[in-house]
Amino acid sequence: MAASALLSLLPPAWTRWASAILQPVAWLQHLAAAATRSAARHWDERSGAAEVLRLREENEALRRQLLHAAVLLDNLGQQLEAAAFLGGADRQIVPARVIAADARRGRSTLRLSRGRAAGIAVGDWVAAAGIETPDEPAAARLMRCWLIGQVSEAAPYVSTVRLLSDRGVSRVRVRLARPTAAGGWERSPVEALLYGLGDGRMEIREAPLDFVSEGFFAVLGPDLGQPPLALTVGRAVRSEPVPSAPLFHNIEVRAWQTPDAISTVYVLTQPEPAPAGR
Repeated sequence: MAASALLSLLPPAWTRWASAILQPVAWLQHLAAAATRSAARHWDERSGAAEVLRLREENEALRRQLLHAAVLLDNLGQQLEAAAFLGGADRQIVPARVIAADARRGRSTLRLSRGRAAGIAVGDWVAAAGIETPDEPAAARLMRCWLIGQVSEAAPYVSTVRLLSDRGVSRVRVRLARPTAAGGWERSPVEALLYGLGDGRMEIREAPLDFVSEGFFAVLGPDLGQPPLALTVGRAVRSEPVPSAPLFHNIEVRAWQTPDAISTVYVLTQPEPAPAGR
């Protein structure tokens, strides 16, 4: 593929991280299909509901990884600097545990077990951690995640992330994606604006297209890093015409999981600027 050809020209220090993502898309499709077959093969009277749920969650995580990898591959084909971004992935990912949730109605925040001492700062984006495999590279771990919000407070050893579903969240730029007949993903030609509604709900308001009827269902968050790395924030489930402007649509968006199901997150920290003169 074009991205692989480009990466063959880069130093090994860059490409060892990129290789975690630049596996053939068919390989990821095989994993997702294998998870589905595994769920069917192991389902019998002795199989508990918890095991079936685990297999389904693993299948969903693999499909989400496939989506993110396909979007990133599209960017890689256009921007060679992607390998440099991935080369610093470990320094930009800070794992943290969720230690508390905000109980106030309409507010959607999570308290995390890491803070400024770990390099976390206000404004950093936070991704919910998906199912992992042992010794999985950081770049591959990130592909299984989805964005949940941004750090709103950062103390030395704890921090708070305001979820995208919080009522105070507004005008977050997103795009949508849909599967193509060739097995890839197509991003929407225009952006849309995401708003938090509280109680775990989100909405795209006055979208210029009826994305849902056009098959766009994966909602991609703002581009992160250089070149852009887009992770999903959830899925579009329903659209309605705006009463005062029928050509525009409001779209209901649901996160991949509810906040109470998230136990571990990755904070995507910004690298410290180099000292002047270097």
